[in-house]
Amino acid sequence: TLAWCDAANVLRIQLERQDIKYIPSLREYSLYYGIDKAKLDRLEKEITIMHPGPINRGV
Repeated sequence: TLAWCDAANVLRIQLERQDIKYIPSLREYSLYYGIDKAKLDRLEKEITIMHPGPINRGV
């Protein structure tokens, strides 16, 4: 839950680095753990969403 957060640092699953499937599907992971506008709208306060960085442009 994000209800207690002031900020969230959101990372992506690096499927290209996984030899074992730790999650059934990316869709299921996104459903349970992804952050979208609907989930943010349900919060009682605004929180800051931080970019994980660094960005590797052109890779």
